[in-house]
Amino acid sequence: MTYPSCKIVILALSSCATLPEEKVDPQAAAVLDAMSSKLADAKTLRVTARRTASPGFHVGLPVGEKVNGVIVVRRPNQLTARMERV
Repeated sequence: MTYPSCKIVILALSSCATLPEEKVDPQAAAVLDAMSSKLADAKTLRVTARRTASPGFHVGLPVGEKVNGVIVVRRPNQLTARMERV
């Protein structure tokens, strides 16, 4: 018994293996490596965000239309998040 869908999946997977290798700009790779090292060495990471939702999008739910938030990660195991309606 043969399954046509299995053949399609096998063909699709084999075609992915034959894609040409993408080239990365050495300067871009250096910037990404430096950024990665800096983030890995950081003891604290802080992200500040502002969210605006369309009026009526969360009908019936107590969701603020405008919210400011601060998320702080302190290594090795502390996470704090604070969201405030504006």
